[in-house]
Amino acid sequence: MQLTLKLLQLVAENLRSDEFSSRAKRTEPRVGLRAKAKIVPMVVDDRGIPPMEIWVRDISSSGIGFVVNRALPQGSFFLLKLQTPARDDLSIQYKVTYTNAIGGGSHVVGACFDRVVCANPTYVQGPLKMLGQRKAPKTAA
Repeated sequence: MQLTLKLLQLVAENLRSDEFSSRAKRTEPRVGLRAKAKIVPMVVDDRGIPPMEIWVRDISSSGIGFVVNRALPQGSFFLLKLQTPARDDLSIQYKVTYTNAIGGGSHVVGACFDRVVCANPTYVQGPLKMLGQRKAPKTAA
């Protein structure tokens, strides 16, 4: 399955809260997902790094988790490329918050939402409006 704008929107509309462990750093509900996507790393001295295929593991309104066959430096940025129904060029910029080698040359990467990069502002106000919107923490009664 390929990650598209339509699939991302469907996932975002159906976010449900997972039980958070006391050790977990995440504070947002997330959805587990297995989908292919393409990213373009944005690193200093990149000399034209080609797009990379990733396997998305989970998505929340504040970030994304995936597996990739190359280490991405913590603090670096990348563009997640999405296909839109109108075939517009749409990218979402994320910042790598952690990366962990899992063997066989694969790495688990977690990244937080930075901004939407697209020529059509309709997507920022519509399907992608939920990105970066954090939920208020629950308070004890």
